[in-house]
Amino acid sequence: MPTLDCKSVISHVTVYARGAVVTRRLELPPLPSEPCTLKLSGLSPYAQTGGMRTQADGERQIVGLTSRLAHTTPPAPVESDALTALRRELTRIEALHERAVWRRDRLSELALTSAVLTKKTDTNVAGRIGDALAVSALLFDLTSKLDGEIAALGVRMEQAQNAIEAAELALAQSSEATRTVREVEISLGPGPGHLRALEISYALPAARWWPAYSVRISDAGKHAEFGLEAFVAQSTLEDWSGVALSLCTADMAQDIRLPELASLRMGRAQPPKRRGYRPPPEGLDALFAGFDAAGGVISESRPKGALHAKSVPADEMRKLAGKRDEKFERMREEEGAGADAAPEAAEYEAMPATVAMAMEPPAPPRGAPQNAPMMQSRGPMKDLDDGILSAKSGAFGGPGGGGASFAPPPPPPQAPDTSEDWLDFDSLTLPAVTDRWRRGKLTPAHAQGLDYGAVSELESVQAHAIARDVRQTRGQFDHQFSAEGKAEIPGNGRAHRVFLLARDCACAMRFTSVACEDDRVFREAELHNPLQAPLLPGPVDVFVEGALLTTTELGATDRGGSLRVGLGVEERLRVVRNVRVSEESKGMLGGSTAVHHKVSVEVTSSLPAEVSVDVIERLPVSSDKEIQVAIDKAEPRPQEYDQKARGQIVRGGRLFALAIKPGAKAALNFDYTITLHADSELVGGNRRE
Repeated sequence: MPTLDCKSVISHVTVYARGAVVTRRLELPPLPSEPCTLKLSGLSPYAQTGGMRTQADGERQIVGLTSRLAHTTPPAPVESDALTALRRELTRIEALHERAVWRRDRLSELALTSAVLTKKTDTNVAGRIGDALAVSALLFDLTSKLDGEIAALGVRMEQAQNAIEAAELALAQSSEATRTVREVEISLGPGPGHLRALEISYALPAARWWPAYSVRISDAGKHAEFGLEAFVAQSTLEDWSGVALSLCTADMAQDIRLPELASLRMGRAQPPKRRGYRPPPEGLDALFAGFDAAGGVISESRPKGALHAKSVPADEMRKLAGKRDEKFERMREEEGAGADAAPEAAEYEAMPATVAMAMEPPAPPRGAPQNAPMMQSRGPMKDLDDGILSAKSGAFGGPGGGGASFAPPPPPPQAPDTSEDWLDFDSLTLPAVTDRWRRGKLTPAHAQGLDYGAVSELESVQAHAIARDVRQTRGQFDHQFSAEGKAEIPGNGRAHRVFLLARDCACAMRFTSVACEDDRVFREAELHNPLQAPLLPGPVDVFVEGALLTTTELGATDRGGSLRVGLGVEERLRVVRNVRVSEESKGMLGGSTAVHHKVSVEVTSSLPAEVSVDVIERLPVSSDKEIQVAIDKAEPRPQEYDQKARGQIVRGGRLFALAIKPGAKAALNFDYTITLHADSELVGGNRRE
């Protein structure tokens, strides 16, 4: 079966809340009618094999798909002509810079002597002073010219150095000793049919995104353009250049299976649920006994805290083994080994002599008392829990060992893993025979130590000071946003801002004042969501007449909803608020006090157009039924205002809408009365300001 090498380009990428699905389009060579294999290399090593899919356009049938990691060694790079030219240019600029500095220093050393001014034979003092001034002006012009030339040469020298560093970095990256890439082989069946297009898609875990927006207001607030943008970060060891981008709020993979409810039967035992995990067969270690006896090389992938065995002669090993047996019998007599200690004792008896020897405490130093305890544990099995002995090549029967054969003990017993990871058969691998702790057993890929550091690094990436994670703001429904153009996203793990689409939207300028708290008027732009999609919370850049005015936070907005964007203080609107307070006795016997408030708010405008200003006031509220608050008169009539749109509910709010003509004034007046018991008084006094 012939194998044809193919090239590919990334055509489309869908980024989820975590992870991404990349689609590559293959550049197909002429295909034979017989079965053949298409070989595709250069994919990211993080590509998940379990999520690979192919999509073909044509009559040819795809009969197989395999994937594997490949380690490639590129040829030694040769210094390019461009780098050589850059270094020659840097040398020339440095020479010019050094020459200009030398000339400037020589000119600065020149000084006009006063001999020409004190020469008695020459009575033309004015001429000598003129010559001196002319020479001084000439020196100043030459020095200034050289200073400008030195500064320009310094800038050129810095640019040349940066260009050389970039070229050297590219050369160093191309000369890496070994690269790990993923290769994919697609098997095609026989047939005369031709494939018009072939795509392959795969999942990558190291990618995420944050929503962002932009608003461009023009024509004095009559027109606005709403832009949908996003911050995208990916660390997949491949660059996404000129790709069609889609952003989705959903998770890339999620369990959508319905729960299985256990049936309840009276008087009948139910068999346990079958899991994907199966324990390894008994006697598995015996398969590698010959390999160990022959001195097989054992890798250092052992549990943390493992001990090392040293090479000990065979006769000395036998002596230590006898001492071990005597000590163990003495310990059993002293501690009274019972039924609870039986498993521990049996495990200790089954240990090789070299293992028990390693558990012996070291000899006390010279001069120390013989009964000084060197170890805090009471028995050898306590030490076994902290570290496990492992052998190296050449120790105890290996090449050059000179002793008896050695087999290290198994790792401490652990509870079997019964998770659903064992059902992901594509990620199960068989470790090498040199890996003593896992050899002969299928192991999930994540347990083999694959590099998932890129995924954890993306969790700490901060795209923007007020950017929000999609997982925290997406709510109960998911949506996908598709870009209308092409995107460029390098694979350096940093957040890059990309533009998705823009729509014209209706815009209305609103002016709001809370005169009782602040005498300023704040300007807001009220926009209607122009997208047929909800908007997630995120940062929004506000441009007014092409200039960036502010960056603020946009709240969650539903489809068809409206949103407000703050534009700061409007200096051409001024507010003046006055309050007059008076009190009088009420009631038949004067048992109540009425405190009258007359509030007037005047707004002055110097804007060239008519505007509407919302003035927010708040009446006092009380839960005491003996205290009554009532509006006596209001012009214009206010509306109830609870501030629900801003997420903070208030009581007693009133909103007055004032229409102000260009360069004119408008005022509102309202009176309200607080009636309370005559023995009570308002905080701050009844006649407070």
